[in-house]
Amino acid sequence: MRSLIGLILLVLILNIVSLDDLGDAFRGARFTYLVAAALLMIANIGVQILKWNYMLRFLKNISLKDMLASFFFGVTLGSFTPGQLGEYGGRAIHLPSKEWGTVIGLAVIDKLQMAGIMALCGIVSLIILFKVHSIFIMILGALVSILIILPLIRFSIIHTVLKRLGLSKLKYAWVRQAAESLSLFTRQDIAVTTVLSILLYGIIYFQLYLLMNAFEQIGPLDSFLAYAAMMFSKTLLPFSIADLGIREFGLVYFASQLGFSAPAALASALLLFFINIVLPALVGLFFIPQSMSIPSIKQ
Repeated sequence: MRSLIGLILLVLILNIVSLDDLGDAFRGARFTYLVAAALLMIANIGVQILKWNYMLRFLKNISLKDMLASFFFGVTLGSFTPGQLGEYGGRAIHLPSKEWGTVIGLAVIDKLQMAGIMALCGIVSLIILFKVHSIFIMILGALVSILIILPLIRFSIIHTVLKRLGLSKLKYAWVRQAAESLSLFTRQDIAVTTVLSILLYGIIYFQLYLLMNAFEQIGPLDSFLAYAAMMFSKTLLPFSIADLGIREFGLVYFASQLGFSAPAALASALLLFFINIVLPALVGLFFIPQSMSIPSIKQ
């Protein structure tokens, strides 16, 4: 069903963009820009690995090999699930089962930080894109932004809320472990991981900026507005496998508001998907464990 949603969205896009126009866009692309965007995948993956390695220091005796296996297998499993939900469990498979709850919690924190950045930038971009002048909407946007920022700079707020909701009464130990991982972070840890998340967000933007300019010239501000709105929309609508279709439809729609052609936008989004999702997922295939059995961790 999830993959069907992505396919339906792609069919809708292809009703807007003909295959001939898409082919023309690829044939006229500037090769050096495409290569530069592809090479930035190294920086993209490098920052993600650096952040995950930093977060795993809360666990003891995790080797570099296990950390890399955890990361890449998580990416692979996430690429087959809506909203990349499989990545949470995938990152735990190669690590000690007694720590699975904590690992899943750390992976959730990792994704929440990125989602928060996407939401903040997305809200601002949508207000600018659609030329919103309503004071009410602006105040509402500011309030929502504050509600996003506060928990992300003070994980203790989320932890306190979860405890009041009955965290200690949860049946499964791994769920309690995941929630308790919020209490591991100091202010320095939050600052370091937030900076790395912002850096990753910027790298992905620069990749898309290069890809869009490979097909058609667009300024850095316009490309950022389209990028931020697209990333926010796929975060709000995690309905398809690996966000396929939502990402492409979003970029085509938002870029068209800025006068950027639909074929060029679709080509850019498809290449971004291939570079940042497909290629790392293929690497993760080398880290598929021999056994996928899941030990009991209820106690």
